[in-house]
Amino acid sequence: MPSMTFLKKMRSFSKPLQAQAPPPESGTLPSPDMTGILSTPPNPIGLFDLPLELRREIYRYCLVRESPVRVPEDWRITRVYKVQDRKKNLLLVSKQVSAEAVEILYGENAFMFAVSRENERKLVGYISAANIMRIRKVWIVLSDKGYDNDKMPGVEVWGPVFAGLTKLVIVAKQPILPESEVVNALILNQYQNIADTWAVWCDRMIEFVAQNVRYNLVVELDDNDREDTGAVMMRYFPNRHRMVKTVYGDRVFKRGGQTLNPQRPSWGADWMT
Repeated sequence: MPSMTFLKKMRSFSKPLQAQAPPPESGTLPSPDMTGILSTPPNPIGLFDLPLELRREIYRYCLVRESPVRVPEDWRITRVYKVQDRKKNLLLVSKQVSAEAVEILYGENAFMFAVSRENERKLVGYISAANIMRIRKVWIVLSDKGYDNDKMPGVEVWGPVFAGLTKLVIVAKQPILPESEVVNALILNQYQNIADTWAVWCDRMIEFVAQNVRYNLVVELDDNDREDTGAVMMRYFPNRHRMVKTVYGDRVFKRGGQTLNPQRPSWGADWMT
């Protein structure tokens, strides 16, 4: 039979080896015992462990679009952000996330409005009064369709939209002769009547906007280089407007062969699906 000394030696070989710390050098303190630190798993990092600025960057990545968001046609906030798009369902995570993210959602997106009485009910239905006050960037479309001189917008609805703006773009699409029409005196007369009515409405609309935005706001206008609307801007926004060419204007005015698909507007590669 193996001796007891031999068995003790074998049992000592079967034990796991433990690393021995080298003796400390002269004049230095011994290294602390890292066993407890290495054996404890690190605590997971949650959203609120990050600084606020990093959280805001996450919200921007999820919620801010490069192209303007049309209201009310394509906004539909309750469905797009809260039901259909679960990946962007930040507004329902918690009250704190909602409070932080909603400032990014409304304050950093650009919203496109067709300003009219007809859209007032839809606007109030889709966006609350508190969130309207958070909007800072707006595009206004003065379209050649749906305008009505007898139904001007109400300041009680649109005033808060314009009050806090830091950016305002106006796209003025005046009526034009249909390309397929054979031009004759009757058609020219009808067109001139339509164009004159639209010009009066456009003038009143720009005056309404000028009365409700900050006095020092610089307004951008895309009107396809029309002298009449340019003169209106000079009257109501002297020395604080500039003429621009927008991607949306390229489609509206068919610049560069671009067109606007009536079934699904193409506002840019990052447009909301």
